[in-house]
Amino acid sequence: MGYPQEQHATLREISHQAITLVDGPNFSGRTDYMRAAIDADNGKSNGPSIYIGPEVYNSVSGLTTSVIDELRLHATENIAGTSVGELAAQLGLLDLSERNPFSLSGGEQAALVMASTLALNPRCIAIDCALEQMDRVLKSLLFAWLSNPENTDTMKLLFADNRMIESRDSIIGPRISLQRKSVNEPQRQANILPIEPLLPTLGDDFNLAPWKDSEPCEVNVDALSFSYGKGIPALNNISATFKPGGIYLLNGRNGAGKSTLAKVLSGVLKPNTGEIRSNEIPVQPWKTPGRLFSYHFQNPDLQLFSTTVFEELQSGLAWRPLAASKQEERVMQIAKMFGLTGLMNEHPLDLPFVLRKRVALAATLVMGTPWMILDEPTLGQDDQSAATIAALIKEMAAHGTGVIIISHSTWFADFFDATPMSLLHGKLTIE
Repeated sequence: MGYPQEQHATLREISHQAITLVDGPNFSGRTDYMRAAIDADNGKSNGPSIYIGPEVYNSVSGLTTSVIDELRLHATENIAGTSVGELAAQLGLLDLSERNPFSLSGGEQAALVMASTLALNPRCIAIDCALEQMDRVLKSLLFAWLSNPENTDTMKLLFADNRMIESRDSIIGPRISLQRKSVNEPQRQANILPIEPLLPTLGDDFNLAPWKDSEPCEVNVDALSFSYGKGIPALNNISATFKPGGIYLLNGRNGAGKSTLAKVLSGVLKPNTGEIRSNEIPVQPWKTPGRLFSYHFQNPDLQLFSTTVFEELQSGLAWRPLAASKQEERVMQIAKMFGLTGLMNEHPLDLPFVLRKRVALAATLVMGTPWMILDEPTLGQDDQSAATIAALIKEMAAHGTGVIIISHSTWFADFFDATPMSLLHGKLTIE
């Protein structure tokens, strides 16, 4: 997007504050703003200036095979006994020291990226919506460390988060508020994507109920267990009943196994033991993944495989005996809900994170399964978009679709009269 030269002067001034909050909706220019601050600050004095975006997995080096080696790679000194070493211990990273960084949960990866970045003794850090996957405990520990002048006396910090309201008690600092720029269609530049607002419903002309061959159903899980290799079970003898049309909110610390449960129910992973039943009929989701539970991944880049947005959405209908015209009608209706109709010929991975997340969500909804699991569906989405996603979820539940939501956002959870569930040490508790 770019900013005029006088804006860069302001950015240079802001970068000398200890902590500056950068607030604004999607497409208000937050990312450009923060990148410009980092570019303006780099090379000024000792220490790098570093930008961390919402795709925290891209900030893992890929050069190491363990958490401890990732920390050592970034450290300019032995971090044992240092404040960064203490932070790594508080964030639980030393307990994960032998784990591969890419085997961690999203929140654990965010913690590792932050500790690794701080180990570089940076001059300035821009954290651009990179902490939304962290649970409240980890985020509070990180903010407490960043707010301690003894740790950050020579460091400047820019921080943006779509759920800024959830961080106000932890971070107090100067605030920069940005507004979305309106661009009239005749004046639209060639490199500006045609972004449209999300819609919570298309009215009576579109039925959000599951497909007729995927009627609402009760799901029973009995004695379900799963382990990665010979380690401690991620899921340990889990039993539960999920009622059709119900909304369930799955809570738990980072690394508790929430995404693992989602992958087992949707058929991405095969359980070691246990049984899953649909209306009392035993089913084996790993043999037909995505038929009973469709699954929206926390990381959208793991879900996107096609070369256009249209093909990505259409792929969820490949197994259904539908005429091409019916497939296109369904795809375009869902695309309209997610403000994607002007992007149908774009490559999904060429889009910014906020839109990749929407494409992945839309692809999940297109499938029309009796159950959906939405893993951090509001990552990268501003408050207005997140509220619209909440309205859409409630509309689908009202038509019989069962929904399991995994989210660390307490603000988002308050939209639902949901049944809370908690995972701890591999055990599932339904309140």
